[in-house]
Amino acid sequence: MKQYIPLNEVQDNLIDQLVKYKFVSRFLKSSDDILDAACNNGYGTLYLTQFCHYITATDDNKELIETAKSKKVSNIEFVQASKFSDKQFDSTICFNYLNKFNRNELSQFLKYLSIITKENGFIFCSISNNKKNYSISDFRKDLDTVFTRSIVFGQIDEIIGPFDYDITNEFIAICIN
Repeated sequence: MKQYIPLNEVQDNLIDQLVKYKFVSRFLKSSDDILDAACNNGYGTLYLTQFCHYITATDDNKELIETAKSKKVSNIEFVQASKFSDKQFDSTICFNYLNKFNRNELSQFLKYLSIITKENGFIFCSISNNKKNYSISDFRKDLDTVFTRSIVFGQIDEIIGPFDYDITNEFIAICIN
């Protein structure tokens, strides 16, 4: 009989994050310069280095950025949160950060991601399924006001797909500028 070792919360969160980054990797080109906004400790960023040209990774937590900088990789620059130029990135990733905003702030932040991402570039973002404060229809409305096209998937543990939104842990959006 197989025995399973239960994961602790940190390990479980890391697996959930890496699933998202693996999902995104299918859409990247080797020539892409991308932004990983809210990169946390940089593990997902490290995974993506094999799929793109260059990554600018940022987080507003100075300690996390310092930890991430210890991973010396030639095609990543880890920086504390900063402003970026218009149309600077081929694709932008922002996972597990949108929940910190109220509805108006979220709309403004999505517009900012659109501004810094090149035309026809991808914006990948996620938000927790918090039915009390923010629904899937709210998320879709906010995406539709900013982006030309968007599609929303659900994430259940290590699987991302077109699930019933009521049972998903998170919403994962792919948006096109």
